[in-house]
Amino acid sequence: MTWQPEPQQDQQKDVPQQLDEYGGAQPADDDSKWQITAAPGSLGPDAQLARCEDRLRRALKNERPQAILSAIFQNGCTALRKDTNECIKCRICPSGGKLDHVGAYYRGSKQRIYLCAEKEPSEEQVERLVTHELVHAYDHCRFSMRVPFVGRQAPWALTCGAEACSEVRAYLLSNAWKPSSFSSNSVSSSYDFGLNSGGEQLSQEDRYAPSSMFASDSTPADAAVAHREPVYHSALASTSAYGTCANGDARRVVDAVFNACLADYAPFTAAGNRAPNDGFPAMPPEVAAADAGKTA
Repeated sequence: MTWQPEPQQDQQKDVPQQLDEYGGAQPADDDSKWQITAAPGSLGPDAQLARCEDRLRRALKNERPQAILSAIFQNGCTALRKDTNECIKCRICPSGGKLDHVGAYYRGSKQRIYLCAEKEPSEEQVERLVTHELVHAYDHCRFSMRVPFVGRQAPWALTCGAEACSEVRAYLLSNAWKPSSFSSNSVSSSYDFGLNSGGEQLSQEDRYAPSSMFASDSTPADAAVAHREPVYHSALASTSAYGTCANGDARRVVDAVFNACLADYAPFTAAGNRAPNDGFPAMPPEVAAADAGKTA
């Protein structure tokens, strides 16, 4: 998709800071500042929130979010609040600028994932959006430090290399890989990046990819082979537009980490099973090398 220009400064003067340290949209603490009018023909905000929350409850019963949440909680990571009813919330998100492209986002400083209820995502889209953001939360845990009486303290921000790697992994494990056990009453008709996670900016190829791209690959390893190109383009677009890498260095960093991170399925195995739940594996060494400005 063609890059959308930034809103003019005078349009932003009453809007709170829009992006957090990881590249997700920042909600203001006062929710009333973020209320928007429902689009013609759509549900009102209260009904949108109720529908989102209902679909979220059902989506969280699926294997992908269950596996990632289990890995985070059982290893004592602080990336998310311990109460599953509090760590993932539906809300009415702001409109305007980059936030128009956001369907969900993770905010490390609040230990939460937010779903944008006004986008009215289907149940399958909710599951996919949540899985995408849970991968980001999990990757924050991979840089955590053990703190007495706290657990594993996760950082609020990641390096450019880690962000790029996390985007590759999140697109692979949420959008490209569809476990054979997944079922939903709301089946997407395409490899649909139309509702974006964490501020993804989409390419034309991503938006109009064939329906088989989100339908046939029952293992992460199969999905990595079949959907390598759209995962790359989507991860590059997100990394270029948001976060630490949005300074013109994104392509070099994504290129440096892509192959290694496309083969990094944690907390799953290559076959799509849950990996042994014995801590958080380090990210591939290519991540640190990319941050140091080195290439393989």
